[in-house]
Amino acid sequence: MAAPSPTVFLSYRRHISSFIARSIFMDLRQHGYDVFMDVESINSGQFERIILAQIAARAHFLVILTDLPLGNEATH
Repeated sequence: MAAPSPTVFLSYRRHISSFIARSIFMDLRQHGYDVFMDVESINSGQFERIILAQIAARAHFLVILTDLPLGNEATH
C-alpha cells in the first residue's frame, strides 16, 4: 500500500483559532506538507467551489477545535 500524499486541508474557526491554525500551517509546511489554508490559498472569487475542490484533493483533513462551543464565537 502506498503512503498517502503529504497534502492537508486545514479547517478552523477564523475568529477563534486563526493563530493556532497559522502555527500548524507553518509547521506542516516546514515538514514538507502541501497545506491548504483558506486565507493563504484563496484570493477571492468562488470560495465554496474552491473549498470543496481542495477538500476532495487532499489526503488529510485536519480540524482545529478549541474549548469554545461551535457557532458561538460572537458571544465569547
